[in-house]
Amino acid sequence: MNAKHIAQQLIKVMKSSDFRTFLIFFAISCMIWFFERLRQNYTTEVGYTINCTNYGEQYIVNKSKLPKIMVTVSGDGSDLVLMPTKHRREVTVDVSHLKHLRVNNLTLAVLMPQDYRQVIKESLPEHIMLEGIEADTIFIPLLKKTIKKLPVRVPITASLQSQYTFSSPILIAPDTLLVEGTNDVVDTMTAVYAKPLVLESIDDTLTTTTALELPQNLLLKRRNEDGNLVTMENRDATVTFFVEPYTEKTIEVPVTALNVPEGYTFKSFPSKVVLKTTLGLSKYDRITQKDFDIIADLSNIRVGDKQQRLKLRLATTPSAAGSVSYSPLFVDYMLQKVK
Repeated sequence: MNAKHIAQQLIKVMKSSDFRTFLIFFAISCMIWFFERLRQNYTTEVGYTINCTNYGEQYIVNKSKLPKIMVTVSGDGSDLVLMPTKHRREVTVDVSHLKHLRVNNLTLAVLMPQDYRQVIKESLPEHIMLEGIEADTIFIPLLKKTIKKLPVRVPITASLQSQYTFSSPILIAPDTLLVEGTNDVVDTMTAVYAKPLVLESIDDTLTTTTALELPQNLLLKRRNEDGNLVTMENRDATVTFFVEPYTEKTIEVPVTALNVPEGYTFKSFPSKVVLKTTLGLSKYDRITQKDFDIIADLSNIRVGDKQQRLKLRLATTPSAAGSVSYSPLFVDYMLQKVK
């Protein structure tokens, strides 16, 4: 009998009504067995998280690193399955009532799990018995808190569509934040960084947000109207790009001479240069020749020299100007003795 024939026989059996009846009774048997097992008594271990309160304004408790109070309970399997969910298995501890120790410049609150036996017992469902609580002492580190004002930094990669420019500097809000955390973390921070922004082909003013990337357990603070520090829930930075079309402007800028020999006057040919710059449309009428300085420096020139040409230098450019070019790059000049 080959494999193909065997497979055909199995398919035939699986399609039969007798096989389907067998599966139904098998499933019912498994359910009966499962529920019978749940009716038996079991003993298991569960953990209670520690929720610290009243530990003082000067301290921080890293709750994520606190151990759990381990307890042993017993009851029917069905009752244990229906135990309170994890977030309800919690013991609230008033740290101000605990004994404090000072070890290596670290303050520790001393928690004795046995002191919370009644609290844990009352939190259990009616048919579940508390068999025992771990006897080990739990030390809760009270970490010294510090607050520091830091700038917000957003790594930005942005490109504009052709014929567009930034009309104003990129705006990040907030640009500074108060960060609250433990000394060992906050003291090493120089800024609050956000997730990088990558934007391409921007052709209009755009506002977007990006999440701040903070070390775990750090809080952001701000002062409310009463001057009190409150915790900020929003952990985003808003970034605004001011974008507008740009155009080209042509300006005639006079040549300014520096270090002219004493007793002489300077005259260049030509006396003005033609300067071309790109700028946003909103800045077109605000940018004039007064915003640029074209310099002819005579510091290396001596009276009587045969050299009759000077290289010009663009000394001042307004921040609103984009690319700048000017012509000519060299000018002829003449020194005339003052009478």
